[in-house]
Amino acid sequence: VRLRRAGSPASFAVPNVTVEGAAIESGRVSIRRSPLLDIRTVSTHSVGRTDFVLPDPKTQNASSLDNPLGLRPYEAYQFASSPFAIGLTASPIDATVRAEVRSILKLSDESRNLESMVSLEVRDRPIFAVEMLLPEDFELGGLDAPGSFQWSLDEPKETKGARRRLSIFFADGQQGGVPIVLRGKFLGQPDKDGIRLPRLDVLGVEQQRGDLAVQVDPSFDVKAKNLKGCETVLLQRLFGWLRPEQRELTRLALHFDSPNYDGRLVLSRREPRVSCATISNVRVTQRALEETILLDFTIREAGIRRVEFVLPHWMRDARVNVPLLRRKIVAAAKPGEPVRVTLELQDEVIDQLRVLIENDRLLDDQLQTAPIPVVLTGATSRQFVTLESAGRDEVMVDEDRTTSLEPLSRAQSQWKTLAAFLGERITRAYLVVPGAKDPTLAFKVFQRDAVVTAGARIGLAETDLVVDANGAYRGRTVYHMDNTTEQFLPIELPRGARLWSAQVAGEPVKPIKDINAADQRHVRIPLVKTSAGELDYQIVLVYGGRMSPIAGLAGKVDFPLPRTLDPKPDVSLTPELSQVRLHLPKTHRWFDFDGTMRRVEDEGQLAAGQLAYQEKVVSRLSETMRAGDEFAKARAAYNIQTMEDSFQQIQAPESSAWQGQEVQRQQAAAMRAFGEARQQAEIVVKESLETVDLSNRARLNERVVEQQVKRSRGNVMQAGKNWAGAEEKGLNREEGRKAAVGFDAQWFDRNSLVQPQRQEEAAPMGATPAQKKPARQPKTPAAEPGPSASGQPAVPSVPPIQLELGLELNAELKKESVKKPAFPAANQPAEKAESQLSKMARYQQRLRGTEQAEREGAVPKGAPVLYPSTSPSDP
Repeated sequence: VRLRRAGSPASFAVPNVTVEGAAIESGRVSIRRSPLLDIRTVSTHSVGRTDFVLPDPKTQNASSLDNPLGLRPYEAYQFASSPFAIGLTASPIDATVRAEVRSILKLSDESRNLESMVSLEVRDRPIFAVEMLLPEDFELGGLDAPGSFQWSLDEPKETKGARRRLSIFFADGQQGGVPIVLRGKFLGQPDKDGIRLPRLDVLGVEQQRGDLAVQVDPSFDVKAKNLKGCETVLLQRLFGWLRPEQRELTRLALHFDSPNYDGRLVLSRREPRVSCATISNVRVTQRALEETILLDFTIREAGIRRVEFVLPHWMRDARVNVPLLRRKIVAAAKPGEPVRVTLELQDEVIDQLRVLIENDRLLDDQLQTAPIPVVLTGATSRQFVTLESAGRDEVMVDEDRTTSLEPLSRAQSQWKTLAAFLGERITRAYLVVPGAKDPTLAFKVFQRDAVVTAGARIGLAETDLVVDANGAYRGRTVYHMDNTTEQFLPIELPRGARLWSAQVAGEPVKPIKDINAADQRHVRIPLVKTSAGELDYQIVLVYGGRMSPIAGLAGKVDFPLPRTLDPKPDVSLTPELSQVRLHLPKTHRWFDFDGTMRRVEDEGQLAAGQLAYQEKVVSRLSETMRAGDEFAKARAAYNIQTMEDSFQQIQAPESSAWQGQEVQRQQAAAMRAFGEARQQAEIVVKESLETVDLSNRARLNERVVEQQVKRSRGNVMQAGKNWAGAEEKGLNREEGRKAAVGFDAQWFDRNSLVQPQRQEEAAPMGATPAQKKPARQPKTPAAEPGPSASGQPAVPSVPPIQLELGLELNAELKKESVKKPAFPAANQPAEKAESQLSKMARYQQRLRGTEQAEREGAVPKGAPVLYPSTSPSDP
């Protein structure tokens, strides 16, 4: 039985079910209610309260009192006689909704944006739609809500001062916490009185409150005036829902307890507070003065777009390095007067700005002056002047001409500040006296007498000479040379000899004739200058000529060998070790060699000499790694590693000449020296990787590169979303929220009302199923004994409210089964067979059509028809 009463609340009485002719009428009345209805008992007569008996889930009839609409037990009564009376009232339960609006208003000189989080607290029943009024002149740019939803905007009829209505429709009912995020911007320009506070009204809620965070660019300040219905609060109160990057930009916080608030925001531009510290560093090298100036600006309150300073006249063409540089302006000045430099930036910057100025000039013996800039933008906090000596010359400060400077010692805190900024390469440091005019640091460079060392040397000379019996000869001489100072190597060729080719360090060169020499035998070979830590290179000379034929018995031969000459009186280029291999005719017997060279008995003595030369090279590289500069150490360590292959060949000689005692002794000494040098090279490489000693200019360049330039305009628009990614974090509806009031799809399975698909339908065309199973029939509860009045089989005993519903359900199932066969005929074509639905699915379809017909007026209202909800979760 379906009872329907219009009005809220609806009053009705529980119907009496009587059996005519019965002597005694007694029974139970069980009342269950929808979770979306508020049921109240107003009167009772001839009934008594009793316990509500729930079905036993283990019995066959356990689902007889179950319902797919999620009905809940309310009250149970028992009566001993009829008639009885139970008066009830029913009213729908309205959803209790509270709204908390958290908004961020982003203001800049170009645009106004709004980002809001509307948190709804829904209780008692789910909601399927939300409506809210948007602020004036607000253009919606984005909307996030939980689950699947759609939204629409209603344009107001009035254009001036009208507010648009936003409607959000949820596919599933929402209950509990429902977050909604709105994003958009305001169109048009604000009024002269200021920017009106944005109002976002959520319609149909019991209570609305929230907070408003106002963000502006660092160059602006914001103040609230004419506040109504809201008040300013501490910024820390909003930090619970503001992200860290959003907290820095928030300048004003407002709180309201109702949507009826109003107020104005007034923007005003801030005045920047700028301070600057300068460091002037002069690096003295052997050839130049490297001047570097660092201007370190600290900018507070607001941003700046231009900086100005004054430099000495010789730095007019200095290099300037500053981020976001748009234009550099150097004002015209008379010769010898300081120049004024203006730097215009691409945008306003705040917090920190570092400007680097570099200039190089040649070093001379005149009095020098360190450049000290005059900063015209902001206030100058402190100025440092440092001297860095990178050469062997001595830097002397002229105390008489140095004014308004205070020398710093290593024990002072200012020196430690500079050391933390520049490192330990500070020779002298000075602090400019605050407020001094025209501070000056004058210095002069005194050249020290350098210790003269051997700038060029020939460690080994090897000559191969071939002479025939007629006096014709060919020769090849190789000089292993280390040269750091000399430009040419003077050579005296044998008389009548002719130089055929010359190579220096593997490259052919053109010899130069010595015009000052008495004959043409004197030539000069162009040389390559090497640096400390490098290996010797080879000079290869190929020559030839003819001498007198070799005489007969007791003849004497003077072999043609080239000689090196000293280029300067204090420079000796005589080879430290010379080796000659003579290839002579076998027609003569050679004995009694004379001269400055001695004859060796075997090849092993020549090999020992070569090993001695290699040991000297390794010793020289080891000395460089101990006493050289960082670059010489690096070169020496690299060259030691490249010599490893040649020493591995020395360890395993194949010639029998290497088996002598002298060769083995020299071999052991060379290998020992090389092993020590290799260990030292590994230490040098490790130290070079761990410690990199940079010059002061390089460190100042690093400070400029590592700075983080922060713009003062557009920061609020570039800060991103406060609720970015909220859809993944919190906008998904909690599972199981609507289970208590939703449609129970498992009810049909529990009551065996779902008919499975026949095996024939599932089989492919032309296939014959192995076995046909009969379709499942709905289980019918056991009937009570005794026939009914109508002669039909008795129905099970159910509560009165459920009785007619069970009869109507059985009737409808029987009617549908007669109207259309459950399965298509065997001879019916497959393509024309209709899609068969289960009985319960067709029953639901019929109910929906009946409801639609009643709405359109085709069915009289009040007819005993069950109305399902348009939404599965709203019974």
